[in-house]
Amino acid sequence: MAIKKICLVTSGQPSTNPRVVQSADALCEAGYRVHVIASYWAAWAEAADKTLMANRKWTFEYAGGTPGTAKIRYYRTRLRYKAARVLAFWLPGVAALEDAAIGRATADLERAAVRNPADLYIAHYLPGLVAASKAAARHGARFGFDAEDFHSGQLSADPGSPEARWAAGVEKRYIPGCDFVTASSPEIAGTYRDLCGLAAVPAVLLNVFPLALGPQEPPLPAGRGPLTLFWFSQTIGEGRGLEDVIRAMARLGGAAELHIAGRFFPGYRERLSALVESEGVDPSCVVPHGIVPPEDLARFSAGWDVGLAAETSNDRNRQLVLSNKLFTYLLAGNAVAATSTSAQAAIAATLGEAVWLYAPGDPSGLAEGLRRWMSDPEALARSRRAARAAAEKIYNWDREKEKLLALVKGLG
Repeated sequence: MAIKKICLVTSGQPSTNPRVVQSADALCEAGYRVHVIASYWAAWAEAADKTLMANRKWTFEYAGGTPGTAKIRYYRTRLRYKAARVLAFWLPGVAALEDAAIGRATADLERAAVRNPADLYIAHYLPGLVAASKAAARHGARFGFDAEDFHSGQLSADPGSPEARWAAGVEKRYIPGCDFVTASSPEIAGTYRDLCGLAAVPAVLLNVFPLALGPQEPPLPAGRGPLTLFWFSQTIGEGRGLEDVIRAMARLGGAAELHIAGRFFPGYRERLSALVESEGVDPSCVVPHGIVPPEDLARFSAGWDVGLAAETSNDRNRQLVLSNKLFTYLLAGNAVAATSTSAQAAIAATLGEAVWLYAPGDPSGLAEGLRRWMSDPEALARSRRAARAAAEKIYNWDREKEKLLALVKGLG
């Protein structure tokens, strides 16, 4: 059966998930009819989705309501989700309860996917996996799963926790039935092969970005003044490596400035400020910028010297993932300071002087790398040029999307 219509199913929103947007764009440009089904995550993203969708050729809908436009449905799904989690805790191993307990809008995503017949369903995140699998079975269609994270290793540091067990149950139940599986790093691909008994290692689709989203000019040469650092996330909170960054800045004696983009988790801004004070860092050297839209991040990041890929080792997923931070910094032309997690250490071997590696939880190691760039502006300039060159030659979506298109073409 020839693939003509493709439905992407995700529990995130387009503005929170550039990987879904880029996949939909690439498939649409290749001539497929594309529809995206997503569920509400955050108010800021709902507004951003409207802007993002203004010039897209593919279609999009929310499933499971929103607090603003479908309140009753939204709050009903929240109650159902809480009930499912309680029941799944007390009745372990019940597949239907695990399916419902891994996401607020799993059932709504499934109903929406079933209402939208397609030749191929591609799932993102575990609620999307459940929904896509069932919709594909209903319509006799193909379906695939794109694993941006190792999900059962992401939900809890304890692999025996209820959340991790529910996620692993969903993974083992649905991933073996996929017509194809992709993963965002070689380490995640290998882990899913072993966990789910797959015949082949999933194809790797890195979290890279179109070259058009990068700065038009080459990276700025190193200038005078403090070394400027940049870190971003949709949610700024504990356990993301920022504490080590502050402690490293304290060792540099005020010669570095940290810029943070994102939205603070409630209470964390105050806790981070307390750490800044206790470490003797000038509060004016830590500058928050709020949410930056994903399509603007690389150009925004280009204004700073060093990008921080400060992944921790708090859970197994952090060891395996290659986050979009690292590839954003390469596209921006930032020198990159990255923790030596399994995945980041492996890719750093291909990046030469673009990257400085330090161990998670080692602010002295981070400070050593930053001090090297501070004391040698030409070394910083070389690192920035090397980062941008790596993005232009290898680590970009213009190249990477061809893997996705080849997989889809191979199905029909």
